[in-house]
Amino acid sequence: MPKYKGKYAAKRRLLTGLDENDQARRVDKAQEFQAWCETPLGAELLEDEIQALGPILDKLFGYHILQLGTTAKLDVLSASPITHKLYLGGSDETAHGQSTVARLCALPFKSDSIDVVVLHHALDFAVDSRAALREAVRVLRPGGHLILICFQPWSLWGLKRAFYALGAVLSLISNKAPWSGRFRSEARLRDWLALLDVQARPNTLIAHGLPFEGHWLRNKLQSASNYLAVKGKSFGSPFGAVTIIRGVKQSRPVTPIILPWRRAINTPLRGVPSAREGYRGRTKVS
Repeated sequence: MPKYKGKYAAKRRLLTGLDENDQARRVDKAQEFQAWCETPLGAELLEDEIQALGPILDKLFGYHILQLGTTAKLDVLSASPITHKLYLGGSDETAHGQSTVARLCALPFKSDSIDVVVLHHALDFAVDSRAALREAVRVLRPGGHLILICFQPWSLWGLKRAFYALGAVLSLISNKAPWSGRFRSEARLRDWLALLDVQARPNTLIAHGLPFEGHWLRNKLQSASNYLAVKGKSFGSPFGAVTIIRGVKQSRPVTPIILPWRRAINTPLRGVPSAREGYRGRTKVS
């Protein structure tokens, strides 16, 4: 991949695509997040996400449903009644009997061809989150449903992410997924959806427990974590670790515009003799 320098380096880089460093970084984050989902804390979060998605996906119908995420091996579409399920991740891998090779910012699908698109933490670890969201909206048909699953910064998990980021800056600890991702607020995600003509619906917040990964801490504080999770869910706490936002793609009505050369020309009214009057005025010939 060529190394561009100069005033328009960023523009050339966007036109040519991701360089080797960005591609390698994305693959590393995908592998780190997949490995983290196999830990007790990651498996618990994945189970909560699947449970929260069940009532949402159960009411969505269509022909095709697409899951975009860091890895295609994590299936969160088990509750969907749609039979044709597609899985695309951030790296080249084989999942669910399908070989998936694609970029999140350049999906190999036609525009307006997918009924439901689920982004499972794709915006948290994507190199260009806005491009990935635009591409997901592009392939979504008008009236289709878009589901975003993202980490939220205003939570105990966001506080731990800030602590890991500070430790990585000071070279004290290594910052790995999911703590190396971008935790965006719900307001920013809704602004992005509004710019893409996607009407956002009320969101769902999950994972109100403590984000401790060590076995000793989890055993000692398991009762406190369960208490926070139950109370946060029952009272609708706004400090959940993961937000699930559902949106519907809107289709703008097309207003026909009359071309200038088709408009009627205003002319003054003039008298025109009719055929009947001309017949009456003729002289009869005997």
